[in-house]
Amino acid sequence: MLHWGDPDPTRRCLAHLLEGAPDDLTVLVVDGVSDIDWSAGDARGRIGVLRGPGNEGYAGGNNRGLRAALASGAEYALLLNNDALIDPDALGHLRARAAGDSRIALVGCRLVAAEDPTRDVGSHGRITYGPFLVSIDADAAPAARDVEWVSGCGVLVRLATLADIGLLDESFFLYCEDVDWSLRARQRGYRVVFEPRAVVVHSPSASPAALSRRAYFLARNGLLFARKHGTWRERVRLSAAALVLPLASLLHRALAGEPLAPSAWVARGVFDGFLGRPPRLRQLGLR
Repeated sequence: MLHWGDPDPTRRCLAHLLEGAPDDLTVLVVDGVSDIDWSAGDARGRIGVLRGPGNEGYAGGNNRGLRAALASGAEYALLLNNDALIDPDALGHLRARAAGDSRIALVGCRLVAAEDPTRDVGSHGRITYGPFLVSIDADAAPAARDVEWVSGCGVLVRLATLADIGLLDESFFLYCEDVDWSLRARQRGYRVVFEPRAVVVHSPSASPAALSRRAYFLARNGLLFARKHGTWRERVRLSAAALVLPLASLLHRALAGEPLAPSAWVARGVFDGFLGRPPRLRQLGLR
């Protein structure tokens, strides 16, 4: 679990996760930005803290945790966003699904909205390369099955497979690294499975700063992903869509009466993605 920013979501996530958790669960909080003692009040000693050199992004921070999990000899690791609440039974469902086949590398949770637990908010889907990088599957009656990608908001990884798949690609920093990880797993012959019984309530921030970061990284990283994995036809299709994406975003937000700032960040993300530039972390308040 990564901590960055407001400590309250992390505290809620930890309390919810440890309530009814199995005895063999160890929680690693990767925190490079505060000196909070996250293990305070944990009488059973299930919480460890990994201090890092600042905000390393979703990929860098989780890689730090994955290396620690590998060194500890753990069989599985669950990556869980600190703004998510996982159902108490989810861990058992995830491990049972992974235990059914040693070729399963990743098992994704079902992400639902806090205001409407029947609504899936982007658990899994297909890689389409246009008009956006991926499409999201949202079934009315979801069933466990192999999928092209699962969300990193709540995903179980079989640690033994990392020798083949590798860790998360830190060039993405934030967003799309879970799609990249899923694709690399499937390319190496492993399965990526969606487990709908493992339910996670996800309530991401809707602040202007959070929306700007999301707009920027989704635009930038989709293009980075296409350059890394796509055929020339797929790269052309996504690039063509990216050229009209800032204008489409601007028009959509104007018609909806929404603030226009994220549209500018879409354009910056497209520009940096085309040129393969590093992310604008300081401008986005991430450094």
